[in-house]
Amino acid sequence: MVKLNTNLNKKSNLLDYLDVGMFMLVISILGFVVFISLDGFQENLNNNFDNSSGENYSQIVKTSNSNLATYIDWTILTFVIVAFIFSVIAAQRIEANSLKIGLMIAASVVFFYISFVISNVFAAFTGNDSFLSYVNLYLPITKILLTYFPFVTGIYLAAVWLSFYNKD
Repeated sequence: MVKLNTNLNKKSNLLDYLDVGMFMLVISILGFVVFISLDGFQENLNNNFDNSSGENYSQIVKTSNSNLATYIDWTILTFVIVAFIFSVIAAQRIEANSLKIGLMIAASVVFFYISFVISNVFAAFTGNDSFLSYVNLYLPITKILLTYFPFVTGIYLAAVWLSFYNKD
């Protein structure tokens, strides 16, 4: 008969509680940001419709779209931070053996290459003046992240590699 859970009835250590606490904190922060974003967007949309007297709905749609872009911008920043924290926690939990080190090297090279491609595609899009003005006005955080995406990726990969090798 096969044992399904070998960690049953074993004592945990303080690091397990810290990991669970960190996981719960990150999930609650992510949930809070999503709730605030959706609530603020709905409130702005309701205020725009309540303040209008049935005319100029194109202005209401334009205002709602700008608010949506701002919420998407903050959601992208939150996603990057949450992904960074989860990656560091996961890298601490993975055992370092030769197969996993090889896979991490290959994945890091591919991820770093893709970050250059994404940065170059974004730079090509910002060659269009209307797109650049929209990004400058409504997506400043995303503009910074995508402009310097290879550097952000390098910092991310360095932190993941450090946590992968420094277990305790």
